[in-house]
Amino acid sequence: MKSDEVYETWKKSRSEIEVGSGLTDEVMRRVRRYESGRRRPLIDAHELIERISRHRPARAAVIAAAALTGAARIWLVVYAFFGC
Repeated sequence: MKSDEVYETWKKSRSEIEVGSGLTDEVMRRVRRYESGRRRPLIDAHELIERISRHRPARAAVIAAAALTGAARIWLVVYAFFGC
């Protein structure tokens, strides 16, 4: 039981930390400065996915490209395995 009392005393002393009144404002100012300093990506992946998913021909093109890529990978594996 002695260790529980020591732990509770330590926990209570750690929870009594004083936080300055301007801490929240300072943190938010630094977050905004960090966000404004970041470069925007050249291509927004979420927007690209949205555009592709809205148009049926674009979806078909992506599926066809994936199928061709898969077929090419299978061909390369077979070629490497049999050494033709």
